[in-house]
Amino acid sequence: MNFMYILRRAAKMDWKKMASTAKTIAKQTYRPFTAVFTDIVRCGVRYGAGYMDYQVFRLWECNEAQRATYLTRTKNQEFCRQLNDPERSKAVENKVSFCRLYGRFLGREWLDASTASEEEKMRWFRHHPVFFAKDPDGICGKEVQKADCTALSAAEYPAFAARLISDGLTLWEEAIVQSPEMAALAPDSVNTVRVMTLIDGKGEVHLLGAFLRMGVGAAVDNLDYGGCAAKVSLDTGKIDFPAQDKTGATFAFHPKSGTNIQGFQVPQWEAVMSMVRQAAQIEPTVRYLGWDAAITERGPLLIEANTIPSNHLCQLPAQSPKHEGILPFIQSILANGSETED
Repeated sequence: MNFMYILRRAAKMDWKKMASTAKTIAKQTYRPFTAVFTDIVRCGVRYGAGYMDYQVFRLWECNEAQRATYLTRTKNQEFCRQLNDPERSKAVENKVSFCRLYGRFLGREWLDASTASEEEKMRWFRHHPVFFAKDPDGICGKEVQKADCTALSAAEYPAFAARLISDGLTLWEEAIVQSPEMAALAPDSVNTVRVMTLIDGKGEVHLLGAFLRMGVGAAVDNLDYGGCAAKVSLDTGKIDFPAQDKTGATFAFHPKSGTNIQGFQVPQWEAVMSMVRQAAQIEPTVRYLGWDAAITERGPLLIEANTIPSNHLCQLPAQSPKHEGILPFIQSILANGSETED
């Protein structure tokens, strides 16, 4: 990491939030604020770790060798720049073009309301009175609304459609009905599997990890909205560790449903892995992705792909008792695939 890069990062840093994070950790660990703050800065300079990396990974518990194994925010962004073509990344991230590119893996109907005719929109309301309306460029579960027109008359449909479109919610998707096993975990949300893939320099698809995300009282399973996540064994589809949320709280049983998380077997696991491997090859110049998949009684389906995969979700401390990150694994794949890191 060069000196100029460090200066640019420092200029953009939210020092107030960083100080607040340091105060929280200092209180939690009974350490002086100055010692914690200094260590956060040091990890930023040496490992490219942001203050949220420091908090989520509990880096104060790690020695230097362990810290060096974590895929930090800066390293993650470097891999995204190195491995993902910018123009094709836009096509993957935009939810409408994603539906076009990966249509055979969607398993649900969708409509681009920005280009649909009035007749097509009215037909949609008749066939899908409850659906999800999304901003095609929304991220992290933001700009998603569960739309319900069951109480509306046909005469009210045009105004309802106009409101959704004016709010930027122009991608309409059929509601997903997850399998009974997945619904038993957290019935209020569609609980998705995040699978991270990497295509090496020879074109081979590698699976970096898989993680089951669950909502905790909310309609979405995203960690930023209070959800929790658990690591899934790539070989078996089984969860061997407790789930964890972004605050560090751990759960062997789901806090709302009471369903056993540790030991849970994700259904249709081989089909999930096969689908993700096939999907990863559709855009070979977008080589580093995080896929979100739902599991229904008709089989697994894709929800979206993330061209900047979360570096927190894949390295939660509750699922890494040895305090080891996935950076060496990624580096070994790129080295064996005749890839050089920038």
